[in-house]
Amino acid sequence: MNKTRQLEDKMKQLEADNERHKTSLTHVMNEMSETKQENKQLKENYLKVQMEIDQMRSFKDEDIRKYKEFQLKLKTPETDMERQAMSSLVVVAIDLGTTYSGWAFLYNSDHKRDTLKITAKAAQNQYVSLKVPTCILINPDGETPHSFGYEAEDNYAEKCENGEQNQWFFFKRFKMMLFREKVMTSHAELEDQTGKKLPALRVFSLFIDFLKKGVLDTLSNHVGNTIIASGIHWVLTVPAILTDTAKQFMREAAQQAGIPEENLSLCLEPEAASIYCRHLAVSKCTKQEVTSISQFSPGTKYLVLDAGETVDITVHKVTHRGNFEELHKASSGAWVGTKVDEAFEEFLTSIFGPVVISKFKSQYIQDYIDFFRAFESKKHKSIQSTRSVTMRIPVSLFELCLVLKETELRELILQSRFESKVQVLRDKLRIDCEVFKEFFEPTVRKIISHVENILTECSVDGCAAILMVGGFSESSVLQKNVKSTFKDLKVIIPFEANLAVLKGAVIFGHQLATITERNCKYTYGEKQLIGTMIDA
Repeated sequence: MNKTRQLEDKMKQLEADNERHKTSLTHVMNEMSETKQENKQLKENYLKVQMEIDQMRSFKDEDIRKYKEFQLKLKTPETDMERQAMSSLVVVAIDLGTTYSGWAFLYNSDHKRDTLKITAKAAQNQYVSLKVPTCILINPDGETPHSFGYEAEDNYAEKCENGEQNQWFFFKRFKMMLFREKVMTSHAELEDQTGKKLPALRVFSLFIDFLKKGVLDTLSNHVGNTIIASGIHWVLTVPAILTDTAKQFMREAAQQAGIPEENLSLCLEPEAASIYCRHLAVSKCTKQEVTSISQFSPGTKYLVLDAGETVDITVHKVTHRGNFEELHKASSGAWVGTKVDEAFEEFLTSIFGPVVISKFKSQYIQDYIDFFRAFESKKHKSIQSTRSVTMRIPVSLFELCLVLKETELRELILQSRFESKVQVLRDKLRIDCEVFKEFFEPTVRKIISHVENILTECSVDGCAAILMVGGFSESSVLQKNVKSTFKDLKVIIPFEANLAVLKGAVIFGHQLATITERNCKYTYGEKQLIGTMIDA
């Protein structure tokens, strides 16, 4: 009986073991099936990838075939394809400024390694700016350019001294016309220095073409081959306050200068400055700390003060993605550059008299230009409270004093209110630094007042810093006033502040999605619209 029970128990145990084996076998079979399925899927994926690779190869072959057909149509040698391929790897920015203009570029390969390895137009002269004056001398036919920049100024001065100025067209600081919304159309006209008129679109396009050719020549020298405009991505800087019609005018001028529409982007000047400074490693602030916009945490607000010949002011906020958005729409004013020049000319007139200065400008225009170029250099240099500013006086000015006033310059100064603050030392005019600072005061006061008004607005509450860019931001007078007025804010002044907009525009061309939001120019009802932006 016991033996039978033991046998039954053993049978049950064997049956249980058999069931477990069956279950394990089923699992193994299922796993084998899944593995076969996975292998099948992997094989299908492999075949799919292989087909895509073959397709990509066919695309490449098709592209080459189409390009060769295109070459045959244009009768272009095969080396041109290589040139075009190289040129398409470059971003070029053009900054057509009120007083100075320039260009800069950066190859894509360099951008990936070092974003700030930007090549900018270098000055071929002894003057202050790395750019060229926004001047153009047009031949008597009114259509073809004669010269640009410093060369145009010098050539026009020669024409004036020979009495030929009425036959030529000389335009200077013509960008100011962009701010006149009512006349900013493709049919608008510009008046030159003597009142003669030419189509504004022609003047702008000729000057842009001059800048375009300059950068193309430089690029061609870099690579050893001819570079063509259609293979480059071009970025044109524009003031933030420009109307849409003025921006469209600039686009048309660029296209007329030979820049393809599909290769052109517009970049607002304050935004270009922000982009550039966001990539700077370090900058000095008011407390001599080391800081940069790139170190600002998300939500940080900062004011951009772009002081050139005009002033553009806006407020940006750092986003969580490390980009920025505009909090305060750009505002501007013609408070800089020319206003300081006008104050200096008024100073000269108060000493020499209006007749002498008028003759100096009309009969000795080359001396007049050189004298104000020297003043331009002094404007941007540091002015110490214990030092005076010295400038060389043209011989023609001495002679005019004797002929028209029958008095030596030294006597004229003693008769003026500057008798104890201005001296003549042989051929030099020595101006007390306090007198020199007076040339800046009206302009600086207006800039400071405007910044104060903006900082009181609710949308910019908690602003942490002021970013100063533009040529006039290099003036020690403006820097000291900004720092002393806004002691609680960090003041960031990048190296070569006058090139910040130009270099930032190059980076913008490589990173078109940097600006995430911008305040709309117009508001409707009570809510202000916010627009997503990539290109201006």
